[in-house]
Amino acid sequence: MIMPLKQLIHFAENAAEPWCAKDTASRFLYANQAYLELHGLPHDFEITGLRVGELPVPAAALAKEFEASDRLVETTKDAKRSLEIYPRGKDQVLSAYYFNKYPLFDKSGEFIGTAVHGSPALDLRFNRDGVDVQTVTFGVPNDTLSKEEWSFAYLVTRGHSIEEIARLSASSPEAISRRQDAVFNKLGIDTLEQLEQMVFEEGWDRCIPSDLLHGRYIELS
Repeated sequence: MIMPLKQLIHFAENAAEPWCAKDTASRFLYANQAYLELHGLPHDFEITGLRVGELPVPAAALAKEFEASDRLVETTKDAKRSLEIYPRGKDQVLSAYYFNKYPLFDKSGEFIGTAVHGSPALDLRFNRDGVDVQTVTFGVPNDTLSKEEWSFAYLVTRGHSIEEIARLSASSPEAISRRQDAVFNKLGIDTLEQLEQMVFEEGWDRCIPSDLLHGRYIELS
């Protein structure tokens, strides 16, 4: 999104969906009324200069994850998408929103931060008492493994067997077994139990490989 901040503000000022912009240190440069309402903040709340972790909202608990995704946008200069689930609004109702983050540039083409746009995840269903505060990102967490290997790791943590992963990946069980060996070798582990433990400890379970989303239902809980 090559758009000067002033133009973004003009576009988002009366938008029905939440928009905000943050600088290279993840401090707010701007947030429209829809964004403030989404978080249950007063219309006159002065958000400029603050980080998410400094806001009096449940989303503050996810500040580390939000800022990490900001840095990812900055590093790749590419848009990223996440699914975020936590209480929102004046009544603090648990809800899910997709957020698209775009690199924000000034008129000379210099990166100055991230522009963020949210939209309701209306296709999701969940129990209010059964979902913890979390954020889910569509993509891979880093380049330690290949995309296929990350897909294998994700499916393993969701309880899929070698045979099931082979079917979902349109591969043979033998190919998936070789993929498992490659994952073990790269991560320095020996068992599936160690893989599951590492995935959850590192928070990699919150990254859903994008190739698994095409034509398939992926459980987010």
